[in-house]
Amino acid sequence: MRKSKIASVILAGGKGLRMGGMNKALLKVGGQRLINKAIECLKSQSSSLAISIRSHEDWCNSYTLPIIYDFKVPYSDDYLGPLGGIASALEWSLSLKDEPSWVITTPVDLPFLPKDFVGKITAIDAEIVVAKSKERSHHALAAWKPHLLHSLKDFLLLGNREIYRFQQLKDVQEIEWFSEDFDPFFNINTLEDLAEARQLKSDNPDI
Repeated sequence: MRKSKIASVILAGGKGLRMGGMNKALLKVGGQRLINKAIECLKSQSSSLAISIRSHEDWCNSYTLPIIYDFKVPYSDDYLGPLGGIASALEWSLSLKDEPSWVITTPVDLPFLPKDFVGKITAIDAEIVVAKSKERSHHALAAWKPHLLHSLKDFLLLGNREIYRFQQLKDVQEIEWFSEDFDPFFNINTLEDLAEARQLKSDNPDI
């Protein structure tokens, strides 16, 4: 898959409820913000890159990447979760001058995203490709065909919010990453996770 056909979006609109409402994008692992780590990893693998958030926040002002806002159901303040960010990612991809073949979505709280992630996940023929590690499927960490936007919006307008349920309706494949030392898709949901991620980085400086 040519780099020119890949659009990537970092999902940074989570509420961080299990961390007392902390903004995960600004947490640091190895002395680097999670949002910066995601940008560094994906920028070299994508032709277009954007950040998806729920609403404008001051920290976004220091970034030159496109900032897109999570899709919202009309006349509703309902929080759509990651699917709101995924819908906005697909919508943004269709606005690009050259429509990409794939849209990559990755949550911001993955400090060890592999450097070959995009190339590997887009090498499979499907509508959606979901990343997997340690026998666990990471439904928001996926590659999507842009044409899925319209059916995803319909899905959301019907009150549905679960990513995996939408994926079950489509041609979806999974691809697994293996690592004996650590989970490449280790995600930070709690302060304990943050401490563990920092220790992993300290013990494995190259990840």
